[in-house]
This record gives sequence, C-alpha cells and structure tokens, in this order.
Amino acid sequence: MWLPIAFITFLVYEEKEQEMDSIVLRLPIAFIIFLVYEKKEQEIDSIVLSFKSFVSKQKSDVYEKLFGSEKHD
Repeated sequence: MWLPIAFITFLVYEEKEQEMDSIVLRLPIAFIIFLVYEKKEQEIDSIVLSFKSFVSKQKSDVYEKLFGSEKHD
C-alpha cells in the first residue's frame, strides 16, 4: 500500500554532497523497514486504515461543529 512509495522516496531523496554517506546509512534502514513490513503487512495496513478512518471521523466532527451539518465527500 503506502510503504513501497515511502521506501522508494526514502532511498531516492538525498542531498548531492552527502550521496555516499546517505546511501550507506539509508540502505540498511530501508531494508529493515522492508523486512518488517513484509512480516507485518496486514497488521500495518490495518493500523493505517484505522488511523485514516479516525482522522476522517474527526474531520467530519469538526466540520459539523463549524458549519452545523455533516460534510458529504
């Protein structure tokens, strides 16, 4: 779901002057993130979906308090 994008961004985004140092530090961390995600993919996805649902509910509650009716996306 979201992890492959974060994984790629994590590897690609870096300053030009620190390219080698950054790769040496980021590659093992990215690999560990990948391994953990592979083992716990369903649990992580469930947590992310729960968080997104919570944020959406909170956003609707705030909208209702500010404007007096529920927001319909």
